[in-house]
Amino acid sequence: MDLHRDAIVADGHNDLLMLVARRPKEVWPAYFRERWIPQLRDGGIDVQVLPVFIDSEFQPEGALRETLRMIEAAHRIAAANSDQVALCTAPGDIGTATAAGKIALVLALEGCPQIDTDVELLQTLHRLGVRMVSFTHFGRSALGDGSGEDATGGRLTHAGVEAVGLLEELGVLIDVSHVGRAGVEHILELATKPVVASHSSAFALRDHHRNLTDEQLRGIAATGGVVCVNFFAGFLTTAEKPTVDHLADHILHILDVAGEDNVGLGSDFVAEVFAEKRDVSAGEAYRAQEVGAQITARFRVRHTALVADLSPRDRLTIAGRVYNITAVRETQRNRWIEVDAVARPDIAVIAASA
Repeated sequence: MDLHRDAIVADGHNDLLMLVARRPKEVWPAYFRERWIPQLRDGGIDVQVLPVFIDSEFQPEGALRETLRMIEAAHRIAAANSDQVALCTAPGDIGTATAAGKIALVLALEGCPQIDTDVELLQTLHRLGVRMVSFTHFGRSALGDGSGEDATGGRLTHAGVEAVGLLEELGVLIDVSHVGRAGVEHILELATKPVVASHSSAFALRDHHRNLTDEQLRGIAATGGVVCVNFFAGFLTTAEKPTVDHLADHILHILDVAGEDNVGLGSDFVAEVFAEKRDVSAGEAYRAQEVGAQITARFRVRHTALVADLSPRDRLTIAGRVYNITAVRETQRNRWIEVDAVARPDIAVIAASA
C-alpha cells in the first residue's frame, strides 16, 4: 500500500464522464467533487483518463453534440475544482499537477462516431483538449473495424490511415483498445510514435476478442507504448468466481511479454453507468464487475412493439439469453417490463447494452 501511495498511479480508462454529463449542467462540478474526487483519492489515483464515449442513443445525428457536452463538462469540473484536479493538455501539465497534489485529468475519445470520415475534426477536438483517441468500439466505424468484427479481417479504412497520420502530427496518443485484430496490426505497421492500449488484457490468458495477443503486446511495447490492463472480470477469466489474482495474472503476463516499462492500469469501471442506464443497483453492478459472483440484476426494457403483448411470468430472449419477466408497468407514453437476469459479468455487459 505504501508503494501504491508513493507512486504516480494512472488509470487509463474510467467512464465517469458519462455520469457527469447525464446530469444538469448546473450540478456537474458539485457532483464530480462529491461523488468522484473522494473515490479517486481513496483509490490513490494521480492521473485519470476521461474517455468520451457516445452511447447508441446519441448516434449518429447527436454524436458530435454529445461529444461537445462531455468535453464542456470536463472543462467545467476541472475549473470549478481547480484546488483538487487539473485538466492536462500540454507537455509537463501532468507533472505540474501531481507535484501540486492534484489529480491530473486527460481527455480521450473512445471510438469516433462523432467524426465519421471527417478526419479533420480530430484537429478541432484536439484544440478542445482531447489527447488520446481510439478508432472504434465493438462494431465498425468509419475508421476501421472493432474487435467484435474480427471475423471480417478488416484493417483501417482510408480515413483511418489518414487519422493515424494526423494524430501523430498533433501529438495525440493512438489507443488500440477495442480495435479489431487486423486493425491493431495495421496501426502498428503505420505508427512512428508510441501507441497505447488504454484498457485491454492478455489474450493468452483469456481468449476474448477484446484482449491482445502476445505478438500485439510486443508490437505496442516496440513503439514505446503501454498496455493498461482491464479490470473487467469477463475479460480476465471464465472462472465462476474471479478474484484479484486473475487481474494480477494478466499484469504479470503482460509484464513478462511486453516489459516492465510497458504495462499499466486501465480499470474500465462502468458499473455505475450500467446502474443508471438500467434499473440495477450500483452495488449489484459492482459485484458483477469486481467479484464475478452470480447476481440477480433487475433492469427495464422499453420498446413498444417488443413488449406490447408480454406479461409477468413470460420469458424474453435478449442477445441469446433468456430472462424472466417480473413486472409490467405502464406510463402515459411507454410500457415498461422489468426482468430478472442471473448473470456472470460477461453476460451482464450484454444484458446492460441490449
